[in-house]
Amino acid sequence: MGYGNIARSDKDDTEAIETIENKTQLSTADKEPDPDDSHANGVKQAEDTKDNLVTQQRIPRIHTDEPDPGDEELRRIQDPVTIICTRLQKAIELLQSEVNRTEIAGVLETLFRIIRNLIEHPSEMKFKRIRKANPLIQRNVANYKAAMDILFLIGFNEDVVSDEIGKAETYLVLKRNDPGLLWLAKSSLETCIAY
Repeated sequence: MGYGNIARSDKDDTEAIETIENKTQLSTADKEPDPDDSHANGVKQAEDTKDNLVTQQRIPRIHTDEPDPGDEELRRIQDPVTIICTRLQKAIELLQSEVNRTEIAGVLETLFRIIRNLIEHPSEMKFKRIRKANPLIQRNVANYKAAMDILFLIGFNEDVVSDEIGKAETYLVLKRNDPGLLWLAKSSLETCIAY
C-alpha cells in the first residue's frame, strides 16, 4: 500500500504534515458502521478521536412502502417454472413408485438419454421423433404412465405418422423446443440416477 499525507493546522497557524505509514489504521469513516451504534433518526455519531475527519455519517434508510416492480416480473417468470418443476418432481416420484426396483435404473437412464440427445443435438430430427413401437421405448417408457408424463411435460406429443409406403405408426414427437425445460428435466433425472 502507498503512503498518504494529511494537512492539518497547528496552534501557530502553520501547516504540519503528518505521514500515515500504515494504511491498516483506518479512520472511522472507512470502517463499516456498527448497527448497535445507530440511532432512531438514522444518524450515527462518530467516535471522538483526534484523527477523525468525519463527525457524522448518514445511514441510508430502506423504504419498503412500495412494492418493487421487479418482484412482480420475477414472480411472473418464476411461477410457471415452479409449477413445471413440481409436476416434474411428482412424475418422477410416481415413476419410482410405479416401476420395479430392478427396472427403475433402466427406465431413468432411457429418459435421461432421450433428453440428453435433445440437448446435445437440438436440430436433429431423429432425436425429436421417437417411434413408440421401438422395443426399448416400449419396455422402458411406453409401459409406464409416469414415464410418458415426463416426456409430455418436456414437450412431446403422440402423433401418428405415415412412412414412405403409407404405413401409419405412432411416434412421440417433440413439439415444444424449450432448452431450459430440457435442462431442468435432465438435472432432475440425474439426481434420481445418482441415488
